Amino acid sequence: MAKQASAEQVQKDMRQPNYSGSVKLIRTSYAKKDKIAEINGQTADIFAKASDGCGVNRKAAKIFAGLDKMEPEMRQDVRRSLEGLIAAASWNDGDDLVDRAQDDDDDDDDTEADRANRVVRNAAPRTAPAAMGDEFDQAAPTVQ
Repeated sequence: MAKQASAEQVQKDMRQPNYSGSVKLIRTSYAKKDKIAEINGQTADIFAKASDGCGVNRKAAKIFAGLDKMEPEMRQDVRRSLEGLIAAASWNDGDDLVDRAQDDDDDDDDTEADRANRVVRNAAPRTAPAAMGDEFDQAAPTVQ
């Protein structure tokens, strides 16, 4: 059995459309959409400069921007979870060709201790809880 419509709903359904009011609202949205597009373009330019000009991966720059805006506690929680997910996914990618080339370029003016420290840091196991922030960097073994 159909329900009887309330008087309020009947009045709402019988009301004549306000076409001129609708046109005004739609036209004001154009300027707002243009402003949003301009801001989005400026943001894209910033990430393009970070990517092309600074040599940083664009996706990494966007992820960093999202993390950078977070409160420190939330950022730490996200980083901890991300490290745990990476560890659970067994992404043992190791050094890629770019990392090896950068290491080769840096070897020219490195001392023996610098090279040994890099080897020790690269060989150190990185578990999810220990691989977090300054605590991990300070705990990395060094060779004297």
